[in-house]
Amino acid sequence: MLLLWSWATVVMADDSALEQAEALLDAGAWGEARTVLQQHLEAVPDDADGWHRLAGLNRATGQWQAELEARTRVVTLRPEDPAAHAGFARVAAQLGQWHEAVPALEAALALRPDQAELWFQLGQARMQDGQLPAAQDALARAVEQDGEQARYWARLGELQERLGDADAALSSLERAVTLEPADVDSWQRLARLATAAGHHELARQAYEQVLALTDGDAPELWRELGDLHAVAGAWEQARKAYSRAVHATPEDADAWHALASAAGETGRWGDAAQAYQQLARLDPAAFEHAYHHLREQDPVLAEDLLRRTRR
Repeated sequence: MLLLWSWATVVMADDSALEQAEALLDAGAWGEARTVLQQHLEAVPDDADGWHRLAGLNRATGQWQAELEARTRVVTLRPEDPAAHAGFARVAAQLGQWHEAVPALEAALALRPDQAELWFQLGQARMQDGQLPAAQDALARAVEQDGEQARYWARLGELQERLGDADAALSSLERAVTLEPADVDSWQRLARLATAAGHHELARQAYEQVLALTDGDAPELWRELGDLHAVAGAWEQARKAYSRAVHATPEDADAWHALASAAGETGRWGDAAQAYQQLARLDPAAFEHAYHHLREQDPVLAEDLLRRTRR
């Protein structure tokens, strides 16, 4: 009877300490809650719930290393709990300890292989750890289990691009923006990848979506769109795009140079002269090079343009 009474007393004391710590946490008395938890864990070091609460307190106060230590104890005490491994992985990732996060996520997935979010997290951790092919395997499992998550497809597309599989990356990024049409980063990645792959119409649509989502406040993208139109020989569209670029960044010599070329291609020599004038101000060497190149092609036009520029 005495042994049974003593054990019941310990259990009641444990519950009482955790309840007290919880109440202190709810009240924002974090320092007092930490003291209660630490005293409790000194008395009952095998209490996984106590270590879990201490880990949460350390996280709330930004003490990542202390949280990692507490979550290590939780994993030791609950090795069959996938949430314990996932919790450890989360803080390891927060600390940039990807080589620690990866095996923790693998352990969690060994216990719960049906968790798409854990596969996604494993893919990201492997990417950060430089395990790119293995990361692709994990992200493929994530989209296989839940193909409605735009961020899964976006990360998979990014990885496929890094692995040099442009077609697969384009497909994944198109799926990402279909699921989340407001994803500026995926539209921008899609635009640049489509441009590099020679899919000019897809690239144009993607650039226009990015610019619409950012209210046109992306001068580097106006330049890229201008370049895309220039490659396709659509000089009037290129001129308009470059005009937006120099309006946003009037000190960008390269944009002025591009605008001058596009204006010349459309026969707008007055506009071209103004653009060359800005180029001469910002980058005299680039202006001289452009002038000599034009002079080789059409000396009369080059001299006329030079006169206009010096007005």
